[in-house]
Amino acid sequence: DATCAVRDVQGRIWVGTRAAGMYRWDGSAWRQLLAPGPRSDKPIRSLAIAADGALWFTHQYPVLGSFSGAGWAQHDAGNTGGGLENQWTAGLEIASNGDLWVGHCCCPGDVNCRVDRRAFPGNGWAAFPDFLDVMAIAEDPSGDLWFGTVAHGSEDNKNGIYRLAHDDSTQAQFLVADTGGCLPSNQVRALLAPADDRVIFGSLGDGVAVWDYGSSVTDLTDDQCVSFRQSTGELRGDDVTSLLLRGGELWVGTTAGISVISLASGSARFITTSHGLAGDQVACLASDPQGRIWVATRSGASLITPQGSGQRIENFAYPDLVNERLNSVGVDARSGRVWFGTDRGLSAYQAWDPGQDGPGGLEASVYPNPYRPARDGALRLIADGGAGLRGEIYDLSGRRVAAFSSVGSDRSFWDGTMSSGAAAPSGLYVIVIRSDSGAVARAQVAVIR
Repeated sequence: DATCAVRDVQGRIWVGTRAAGMYRWDGSAWRQLLAPGPRSDKPIRSLAIAADGALWFTHQYPVLGSFSGAGWAQHDAGNTGGGLENQWTAGLEIASNGDLWVGHCCCPGDVNCRVDRRAFPGNGWAAFPDFLDVMAIAEDPSGDLWFGTVAHGSEDNKNGIYRLAHDDSTQAQFLVADTGGCLPSNQVRALLAPADDRVIFGSLGDGVAVWDYGSSVTDLTDDQCVSFRQSTGELRGDDVTSLLLRGGELWVGTTAGISVISLASGSARFITTSHGLAGDQVACLASDPQGRIWVATRSGASLITPQGSGQRIENFAYPDLVNERLNSVGVDARSGRVWFGTDRGLSAYQAWDPGQDGPGGLEASVYPNPYRPARDGALRLIADGGAGLRGEIYDLSGRRVAAFSSVGSDRSFWDGTMSSGAAAPSGLYVIVIRSDSGAVARAQVAVIR
């Protein structure tokens, strides 16, 4: 896969390649020279951004990488004291307490891959060998963790979903039969847990299901279940790769395009290449504080900006991307940078300037900052706009945790509670403030509990 070659004055031959860095022939042997950062010959499967802005990403080997903003690091069993399993990595989640969760999946042969956790603060690792072949990880507002699995082999080897309770570390496994058939399949590729009593599954081959399990996950008498499939008209395809909740709409990435479903009415609209999407084989979805949707497809990236009842789509391809076969996308709300994981390494795009005011020059800040909800009461807004300011509050993963509207003269606008009713955990949050004239400003606040 060489692209060029040159001989220097010392007689050495230098060869550049598309994906494996540079090679140098010194007369007796080749030496491979790689730039700092992730290996460019391995797919980047998942991305996650920590509260401190550090980027974490998974690939085949070394099995985990990170970028602190100042330097790159690689992590495997050797430099974690065996805490990280040397098997393919897929699922990745940074919990609200800062812990890093890594799911190993799809290992060669008959190996069932476990889950590893890196505690924060510190660098202590713990293994969860009973959680097998995890492809997706989600945290609900109470801090419980849910794990979706995709296994190889026979149906007997498929593991459904797991749940790890935050309060007593109780582990539970759920197969299709354990959910009264609400879980559409034991192959769960995508997962959301937006409320303490609701989980949304995206399966391989059986569409999407919303499981409202009521007071207890083991009591099926008060459960409610809604399914969405291609056969009933809500999905473009039943192989689900990604889920994103934006307001009352569920965005579903599939191998045949995007379906946008109203959870209130069940109606659906579609976004495909016929509407301008970069590719129909969607790998991952992410949202930013501006309310835009970033789409990673196997044919490039798309940025979807909602406009009334429609949207504007902008596409990105090589050479803006190091490779057009994308696997993942992550939004760093603090820096304004969007990361793409590809089959040939990472690409980064500076999507906006986080220190720049929006249109119209609206200036705004919040106080107190840091904000301690138990001591300070409500968070207050300092802005040059009149009454009627509105906006949203996002965590650093780009997930909207709360919204506010019609902020009055006293400027109190947030009590530290998420839309689900749970307390927002300690961490850094991005606040987007909008005026009736269309001006936009952004602020950050550190929540301390």
